[in-house]
Amino acid sequence: MFRREIKMKKYIRLFKTGILNSSAFKMDFYFGFITIPIQVIISWYFWKYANLENVGRGFTLNSIVLYFLIVNILSIIYSPAMYVCYESMELINSGNIITWMTRPIDIRLLKLFEKFGNFFVISIVPIALYIVLAIFTKSISLSVALLGIVSTFLGFTILFFVQLIIGFLSFWFNQVLTFRDMIFDIMWMLGGIVLPIDFFPELLRNISLWSPLSYSYYIPAKIMAGIMPTEDILKFLILQIVWILGLYLLSGLIYKKGKNKTVQGG
Repeated sequence: MFRREIKMKKYIRLFKTGILNSSAFKMDFYFGFITIPIQVIISWYFWKYANLENVGRGFTLNSIVLYFLIVNILSIIYSPAMYVCYESMELINSGNIITWMTRPIDIRLLKLFEKFGNFFVISIVPIALYIVLAIFTKSISLSVALLGIVSTFLGFTILFFVQLIIGFLSFWFNQVLTFRDMIFDIMWMLGGIVLPIDFFPELLRNISLWSPLSYSYYIPAKIMAGIMPTEDILKFLILQIVWILGLYLLSGLIYKKGKNKTVQGG
């Protein structure tokens, strides 16, 4: 019990360190935020003249513009997780990973809590504005808005572990960034970033819902936009948690095999 409390204090300190080291991500957010109004205007005009009534799939003009607005904001506040693959690759290729192998701390949770601190800093303002908007416009119920925020946090965690797993492949491959970019180019389409999954053919839509990135972007954005049926929200939140547990276990398996390879290789 005492050891568990000490470990938890370590992770809390890492969370605080992440908060203090978030200045670079705040700049990414502010610069990225400047482009959002332009993207919203383009989305509005595109869908206005796309005859949305015939291809709506449950969307209205306002809701689909709100969906893309939220996706763009998620892309910005998720930026800390996007660095995890590169940081893990550098840690392994430099040999510094050996230092962490000898310490009584889980390298995965170390990185996760640090990124949680980054995420907290750059997401607090847009999330607060979102709650205020939901309350005063009454377009989205407060309970749905809060569940959307929970889904966003879970989506960030999923994206973190996807990046971490790709980074851990550096135990076997010196350069994994090309592989990461290739995977993400495919998954970007499947994640509902370019187009909501609802507009896909049924087969591709079913495949997309097996993609972890659809649970990072599509599901949180759809909940926060108030488009997802209320009865489906809990189901998808549970599926997000299942993805997190699965990716956590997979990352541990890959790290263990990579650690054994490193130790045996001297």
